[in-house]
Amino acid sequence: MTPARTMSATRFLLAILAVAILRGQTLDPNNAKYQETQKVYDRLARASGKAMDAPDLVMTPGKPDNPLYLAYFDGSVIRFAEHVYDLCTNSGAVNEDCLSVLMGHELGHFYQQDLWKRGLEGVGAIPDAALNKAGEPNPAEIKSAAERRTMEEHADYFGGILAYEAGFDPTTQAVALLQRIYKEYPALAEQDKNLSDAARPYPSLAERLAIAQDTAKQLHEQFYPAFETGIQLFLVGDYEGSTLCFEYIGRTFAGKEIFNNAAAGYLMSALSAEPKLTGGYTYPVQIDFETKLTGKSVERGGNPEYLLKKAEDRLSNAIRLDDSYLPAILNLGIVKSLQSQTGRARQLADQACELAKSAARHDWLGQALALRGILAARAGDKDRAAADFAEASKLGNDAAARNQSVLGGSAAAAPTLPIAALSASEQIGRRGPVPPAKSETFTAINLRPRNARDHSLDLRLYSGDRWNMRALVDNGSSYRAILLNTAVGYNGATVAGLRVGGTKEDLVRLYKSAASVYPARQGQYYLFTTPNLLVFVDAAGKVGGWSLYNVPGMAGN
Repeated sequence: MTPARTMSATRFLLAILAVAILRGQTLDPNNAKYQETQKVYDRLARASGKAMDAPDLVMTPGKPDNPLYLAYFDGSVIRFAEHVYDLCTNSGAVNEDCLSVLMGHELGHFYQQDLWKRGLEGVGAIPDAALNKAGEPNPAEIKSAAERRTMEEHADYFGGILAYEAGFDPTTQAVALLQRIYKEYPALAEQDKNLSDAARPYPSLAERLAIAQDTAKQLHEQFYPAFETGIQLFLVGDYEGSTLCFEYIGRTFAGKEIFNNAAAGYLMSALSAEPKLTGGYTYPVQIDFETKLTGKSVERGGNPEYLLKKAEDRLSNAIRLDDSYLPAILNLGIVKSLQSQTGRARQLADQACELAKSAARHDWLGQALALRGILAARAGDKDRAAADFAEASKLGNDAAARNQSVLGGSAAAAPTLPIAALSASEQIGRRGPVPPAKSETFTAINLRPRNARDHSLDLRLYSGDRWNMRALVDNGSSYRAILLNTAVGYNGATVAGLRVGGTKEDLVRLYKSAASVYPARQGQYYLFTTPNLLVFVDAAGKVGGWSLYNVPGMAGN
């Protein structure tokens, strides 16, 4: 063994010893810093949508000598240094967006299943096998370093998305936090200077800052608006528009949430094209509100078999990424039911129930029970169907409550939403959801390029004083759908007097029954068709904001 190789082996053993020592040093879970950090971590883990448990969070005391110990996954737990908390604290108050930067990154590694695959190299050790006879990285190691750097970049991007889905915005803090870390650890700058791009296993500071800035730009100007618009369009019944939003995102970031949500759009398009597929029942199609398709355009109109096959393809991709991802499992069960593959549908519904129970997710369990009840009802087992619908209804599942009525002999549930009418009086920021003036400025996202078969379709983003508006524009001039939203700090009210910060009881008192209620991880969406209103109520029962919508099929669109 050469001296260089002996030194490498020594470094490797020291790294093992360092990890062993660190495992013995943790803050008391009752420590106030630990508890605040745990709250942020729990929100991030919940927003992932993964039924499996996240690794435990362990907080290590003080400032580590090695910056790689600031935050890392050691194969069993995620370790997070107290010093990161201190770096994120200003005037005695911790910034949760700042905490989400490194925490989201490490959870990104874990959920993407690409973390530290080469053992302790994650903490700086280079095994002998990675060196040539001269003690220098061999070609395989150089290739691996490039792969690691790409993996780190992807975790930065995924972590930003995960944090956003949990209600944080790491992009406002990432640059400042990275600059502080590099200032405190000069060795990082030395590594940037002394290692070639090919041999360096981590992005340089310049690359990290560029990733943070580019990610912020892409997330704020493209991903976030397209994701939110896709969710809203699905809720108000523009399934083609919704699917196009998620197809667009998938051209850059093909995560399981994106596959699932695009599939949900295809699935609902199939039900709209052929309502008889439902047998009169309301299927609990599951869209992932929080949180990640190839770029082929959506076929307009109607072949249900084609649309169901599209949905099945997307859901299979999502499950390949995560075989315990419940929304996709549930939706695939619905597809199989609509394809008359009842046995397979029942297997998937049962699997969804077990996953929901193990994750203590009552919203998911309600959806899975609603599907199981439909399968029993359509097979003639009314007693089993009644039991499943009743249990799902107790969990607040809207579809199950409707299906109970159908099972009892009431008229079949409508497979699509009732047609809404455009309100002449409801406004946000002194405007309604109507085409803006040509002089108003906007940012455009091209969801579908123009081709021989389709017109182009753009998502235009407008904003004003505490409001924003998203508009789908066909062929550069025809407004297809418009969503006008309250923004942070909105202090106006609806015509009936609903305000941000009001209660769910206020909403029910002012607007009576919603056309539909959709459970989400952070609360519920209430859809009304008279007026054309979509209201978000958070988990605490407070009104978080609302939208006025104008979509295809509405009077006045």
